[in-house]
Amino acid sequence: MTSDDRVQRLKQALAPQDETACEVCLSQLADYVSAQCSAEDYAAQYPEVAAHLDNCLNCASAYARLYEFELAARADELPSLERVPEPDLGFLLSVAHEPAPASALRHRLQREALSEKLREALQRVGARITLQLTADLLPLLRPAAATAATRAPADAGRFSEVLLQLDPAELPGAASPIGLAAYRDAQHPVECLIEARVILLDRSWPDLGGIPVTLIVAGERREVTTDAWGLASWEGVPIARLSELQVEVTLASPPNPLS
Repeated sequence: MTSDDRVQRLKQALAPQDETACEVCLSQLADYVSAQCSAEDYAAQYPEVAAHLDNCLNCASAYARLYEFELAARADELPSLERVPEPDLGFLLSVAHEPAPASALRHRLQREALSEKLREALQRVGARITLQLTADLLPLLRPAAATAATRAPADAGRFSEVLLQLDPAELPGAASPIGLAAYRDAQHPVECLIEARVILLDRSWPDLGGIPVTLIVAGERREVTTDAWGLASWEGVPIARLSELQVEVTLASPPNPLS
């Protein structure tokens, strides 16, 4: 893209928007954010809103604030105005960088919200690390789009639908020492396969085997040990109880700090 192209893109982003289109978008924004936080197909339900947010900086800014408030309200921790982050629009000051679309802003805010919730969900006591899922954390772990399952060929067809995915590598810093994924069981659609991955700074493949990992759900404790890749898995987990799921990792010695 040439310098002239960048200038033209910048002018389009800063151009005044149609007030009627903005009013229509803002009138549906609360429902749009509520559907998103409820893990519904919000983009399909409100395609005009999604398209408008990608092209209107003012409405995208309003969306960012409303999304933050909705997440906090669902966690029963509505923040004061001092905590509401201002969207970083510094990229508009230079034509040397392409303007970031509202979709990128939404993705960044979602990652930041997930990192914050993970800090609350993780506990470290001695050599034990615990990850506790909750009803407000669950929507942040749902894939935003269809995600390919990384399963072995033998069970790829049975466990092809990804319900939840926590990949610490996609989050700012080392947000979690535990990776997590849930796959729907095609043979038993109300159940799923849970896969946990232990991530340590001082150990890697093939030295991640033999670590005790316990899945706790509906009052039942199911302990297994990791393989050489640090993976542990459990079948037959009720999907309806995912918001209560707890994963405990017990190490031989306290882990090095991850953050």
